Amino acid sequence: MNRPAFRPCVVALVMGAVFIGHVPDTVAADTWRHGVVEAKGDSGFPFMVEDGGFAERRGIDLDINQFVSGNTPVRAIVAGELDSFDGSPVVALAAMAQGADIKILGCHWPVMTYTLFSRPEFPTPESLRGQTIGVSVPGSLPALFAIEALASVGLTKDDLIFANAGGSTNRFQAVVAGVVSATAASSEFEVIAENYGVHALLRGPTATPNLLRSCLMTSGRNISERRDLVERFVAARMESIAYALIHRDETIALSQKVAGLPADDQTSAFVYDEVIAYSAIDATMPLDIEKIQWALDLMIREDMIDGAHKAADFTDPSLREAALARLATH
Repeated sequence: MNRPAFRPCVVALVMGAVFIGHVPDTVAADTWRHGVVEAKGDSGFPFMVEDGGFAERRGIDLDINQFVSGNTPVRAIVAGELDSFDGSPVVALAAMAQGADIKILGCHWPVMTYTLFSRPEFPTPESLRGQTIGVSVPGSLPALFAIEALASVGLTKDDLIFANAGGSTNRFQAVVAGVVSATAASSEFEVIAENYGVHALLRGPTATPNLLRSCLMTSGRNISERRDLVERFVAARMESIAYALIHRDETIALSQKVAGLPADDQTSAFVYDEVIAYSAIDATMPLDIEKIQWALDLMIREDMIDGAHKAADFTDPSLREAALARLATH
């Protein structure tokens, strides 16, 4: 399998910062509230920053909150109930275009590891014409993924019917039960799909190469008023992701613990191996302005955003650069 090109550099930083006695940037712990979408087989990657002590070593008292939909933490950060969250830019860009005080700092999961699943009687993407596709909410990442994945084979959203079917697990169960004909969900459900005769029709890395799976976002207020803390949190995330990428068994075990999965469950191993195979996660958290602009243009085409906007207005690369500098010097 392919191995991430960034790994030697970041692992060297992690080895220097963690394994030979990293000294925290500050003595007093600062509280930081972070949001993620519901724990699944991929939980080891976002939760390693807390469970592995990376936030604590950077002087951060971290509280990770889980949400069923990626749209909910957008509202929470606008309301001041969160300090940061992981999510696809598409869940926040509409709010940002309306003036929401949110900035994208970097994208740790730039490859779209999602799959379009269908019932047995719909064995091809073309057979879904006129059928109901289960999504979470309109404008959500699952909805846009389904639209773009099916567009790659010539279907438009006018050829389909979209219905709210809840979070990833509920959406997959809705396919199995025949409530919907297909759904977009995390690719980890491929582990059990065959047991139910469910087809994996389209995969994100090839069907939607421009969609970003997950980026780190925070408020502009945090950047201006708590910049040092934001930098420390970004650095801790980079360290924890780099650590997870070279500790397969530990990361899989953490995913199982957080998601409440049995020890013999194979979804966490599937996610981990898929991440490595596609180089889907990047610990340096790159900020691809062109892909964020692509997402903006997509949402404009889908009448989710009015007017023209520039991706650069919704990003702040300086925090990522500062975090990398911290890793290079600690």
